[in-house]
Amino acid sequence: MDHFDTVHDIPWTRSVRDPRNLAKATRQLRRVLTENHYDLVHTHTPIASFLTRTVCGSLPAKRRPRIVYTAHGFHFHPRGKPVTNCVYAAAEKIAGRWCDRLVVINQTDYQAARRLKLAAHGQIVQFPGIGIDLDWYEPSPEMRQSARELRKDLGFSPDDVVFAMLAEMTPNKNHHVILHALEHNADEHHHVVFAGDGEMRESLEEETRRLHLEDRVHFLGVIGDIRPLVLASAATLLPSRREGLPRVVLESLALGVPVIGTNIRGIAELIGEDGGILIESDDSFDLARAMRVLARSEIGPVLPVQVRNRLTEYSLPHLLDLHDDLYGALLQDAGR
Repeated sequence: MDHFDTVHDIPWTRSVRDPRNLAKATRQLRRVLTENHYDLVHTHTPIASFLTRTVCGSLPAKRRPRIVYTAHGFHFHPRGKPVTNCVYAAAEKIAGRWCDRLVVINQTDYQAARRLKLAAHGQIVQFPGIGIDLDWYEPSPEMRQSARELRKDLGFSPDDVVFAMLAEMTPNKNHHVILHALEHNADEHHHVVFAGDGEMRESLEEETRRLHLEDRVHFLGVIGDIRPLVLASAATLLPSRREGLPRVVLESLALGVPVIGTNIRGIAELIGEDGGILIESDDSFDLARAMRVLARSEIGPVLPVQVRNRLTEYSLPHLLDLHDDLYGALLQDAGR
């Protein structure tokens, strides 16, 4: 928090059904905005962004800040349910009336935002994610040694092939399909490591026991530095049902480790033809096949050369420059 002058704790949640979002959170947000006279407000998560934009829009024009909203993957998407998609799209269109810039981070969302006119003409822009420090993810001898030590600490032999899943344990991330893929893969040397925590952890552990995979599935919980685990793996797994532009894919590719991910927006854009293998959603047999392919190192050796060059578009310095330009243009237009 050293980089912030003041931090205000607004009690909103990610649930659309939580009444606190429309009651207590809205009142506190209005008070913070009214008392501090901000020139610019940048919002991110969907619920918080909807509330922030509507509250800002209700302020008098002379006191209204410039509003930027970065959509990290709209909650309506090609694989979503029609009714749910309609509700989320309508909410985005309502709040879009008070948005000075709508920033999307993948091509699918950019096309949808323009088609549905979620913001005024010229106010929809696409940024390549939120930025990644490529120097931090440049593999070093020390980092590779940490990876070897991690494999040893987890009890893996040189013949064991490790696949890493680094994600919050929620239904959307789709951890269960990995367990069933491992069930279809009879090679006892193939292991999966889950890093992270969340509401699905207990059911995942129960499913692991039911499938008798306790010796091949490893739960690490939340870890501070993912780099050794990624480097210790043959591939990173991300069979999500919905994504925006997943950072873990960028991190894995920057480390030179391929990704097996669902063929959906965001993931498909990042993996491309040289970053790993795309699979169909919820297809455990397809995932098992991809794991067997990468276990034979049929893609891994070409990654560092072919992929890292195209990651510069997603680098942190580039994203900082884009945001500086965005903020500068908005404030100049407002005469501030």
